[in-house]
Amino acid sequence: MLYIRICQVNIINSSMLEQTHLQLSQYFGPIITLGLTTIALLWFKEYIGDLVASIRWRMKPGFEPGDDVFLDGEPAKIIKIGITETIFEIENGRGKVWRYIYNKRIPYHKLEKIIVDSE
Repeated sequence: MLYIRICQVNIINSSMLEQTHLQLSQYFGPIITLGLTTIALLWFKEYIGDLVASIRWRMKPGFEPGDDVFLDGEPAKIIKIGITETIFEIENGRGKVWRYIYNKRIPYHKLEKIIVDSE
C-alpha cells in the first residue's frame, strides 16, 4: 500500500506541474513573442535606414568608384560603394589603408572630389 501512495503522490505532483507549466507558458508566451517581434522590427528599421542612405549616396552626382577625393583632408580613392558601407583607400604615413565608412555616416565626414582640368 505504501508503494501505491507514492505513485499517487507523483501523479498528483506531475499534474500540478503540468498545470503550472501551462499557466506560465500562457503568461510568458505572448511576452516572448512581443519581444522577438520588437527586435525584428528594430533590425528591419535599421536596415531600411541603411538602404535609403545608400540609395542617396549612389544617386549623388559626381561620386563613383575609382574617383579621387579628399576624405577629412586626406587624399583618398573610392574603392566600392556598397549597400551599407563605402570603402575608401587612403595613402598616409602608414601606407595604403582601406577605410570602411557606413553610408549613414558619410554626411558627417568632409568629402571633396578632386577635379582635374583637361586643358
